[in-house]
Amino acid sequence: MSATPVAITNANFLSSSIYSVSTPTTVTTTSIPDNLTLSLSYNWDDDDAESIVSEDDTESFVSDGDLASSPSYTHQYPIAPVPRLHQSMRLKALMPALFKSKDCTHILTQFFSNELFFADNLCNLKDNFLNHDFKSFEAHRVLFPIGTLDPAMHEAVLAKLQIFSSLVDKLTSILASFNHSIVGVVARINSNADTKCLETLQEAKAEFNSLIDQYLSGEGLNGVIDDIIDMLYDYNLLIQENQTGSLPDPAFLKKTDEYYASIESTLKVSARIDNKDVSLFKRLLEANFIYNQEFQELVGSLMRSVEA
Repeated sequence: MSATPVAITNANFLSSSIYSVSTPTTVTTTSIPDNLTLSLSYNWDDDDAESIVSEDDTESFVSDGDLASSPSYTHQYPIAPVPRLHQSMRLKALMPALFKSKDCTHILTQFFSNELFFADNLCNLKDNFLNHDFKSFEAHRVLFPIGTLDPAMHEAVLAKLQIFSSLVDKLTSILASFNHSIVGVVARINSNADTKCLETLQEAKAEFNSLIDQYLSGEGLNGVIDDIIDMLYDYNLLIQENQTGSLPDPAFLKKTDEYYASIESTLKVSARIDNKDVSLFKRLLEANFIYNQEFQELVGSLMRSVEA
C-alpha cells in the first residue's frame, strides 16, 4: 500500500483520521513545543483501524495556540510496512529459495529437498544389494551360488537363509505400506482442488516427513536395508569359506533353491520390488507438486510478491 505525504494542520491533526503508510513518508507539520512528547502508533488494517489519538486526548496536551504560534518544519519519518515485513520473513523461513532463484521448478525442488533425498534413495534401493565384495561370483548376483559345501555347514546356511528371507519380507512390507500411505496423501490433496496454496504445500511436506519418519528412517526401511547388507556379507563369506569338493544332497539343495529364488528375485529384479515400486514416491512428488502447474503458478505469484 502506498501513501502520499500528508500535510498536518490544526484541524486534521486533531481529527481521528488514520494515515496508512507503507514507505518512508515526508510529513509537513507545524512544530510542536519542546516540552511536548507525541507518541503515535499506526493500525495497518484499513477496514478495522481506529485512531489511538482522539480529539479529547490531543486537547489535553496541546492547544490551538501552541500550534498556531510555532513555525513549520519538514521531517522524514521512515515507517516500516510491518505486515509485508512479517510476510517476507515468514516466506524466507519456509521457502528461502524464493529469494535466490527465479526458477519455479528449482524453488519447489528445494522446498521438497528432504523428501526428494529419500525418494532418490528408494530409486537406488536395489543397488545396495548387488555383489561388490566378492570376485568369485558375478556382480549382478545377490547371493553366493551354492556349488560345493561342507556338510557340517548345512544347518547354519539354512538358518541364515531363513533369517534373510524374513528380512526381505519385512523390506517389501514396509515399502508397500509406505507407498500406500503416500498415495493416500496425494489423493486427498488432489481432491481439494480449491486449496492449492502455500499452506497446502506445508501440509503435504509435513505429512510426507511424518511418513518418512514412520516407515523409512531409523529402524524402518533404512534399518532393514542395513541389516540385509550385513547379512549378505556374512552369508556370502560363509559360503565362500566352506566350499568342499562334494555337492550337497538334493534335499538340502531344494530348500536352499527356494530361499535363493525368493531372495534374489526380490532384491535383484523381481516383480515383488520392481522399478515402479521404488520410484513411486519420486514420481508422485514430481507430477503432483514440483511440476504441477497450479503450484508452479503459486510460486510465481509468491516471487512477484517478494519482488514488489
